[in-house]
Amino acid sequence: MEAVTFMLERVAIVSLIAVCSCYAGETRTFFGRWTPPPSLRQFWKPIDESWWNKGATSKLDRHCRAFAKQEKPERIIPDMIADLKTNPSEVRWFVYLHVMLNWPQERVLHVLKTFQHSRDTEISHIADDSYADIEPGNSHD
Repeated sequence: MEAVTFMLERVAIVSLIAVCSCYAGETRTFFGRWTPPPSLRQFWKPIDESWWNKGATSKLDRHCRAFAKQEKPERIIPDMIADLKTNPSEVRWFVYLHVMLNWPQERVLHVLKTFQHSRDTEISHIADDSYADIEPGNSHD
């Protein structure tokens, strides 16, 4: 019986180590350490702080444009907002804004508008700020 208990404990420990190793591999560093939502992990995978120099670099702009071509704002914006609520970051907010600016404006504004009416003040604030920077009449240069 002791051998079985020892074996089960050992399997549990090895499993826990494997799970922790996998989870730790998904942590990113970009002006802070955090774990992006699953839908954004591939987006953040190649990005590091060298891609930002007092604003987005051309490398980051190309990456945001390519990501926006592959994904739909209706699927990704909710995860961006959740990420910013869980892990607030002004620089990451600007990166997400760069992605949003590469989608059709009316689709982005429609998604953001649903979050502006959230009872969660953090979510509505993130949506309000994003909406204000994307709405017609704002310069993005």
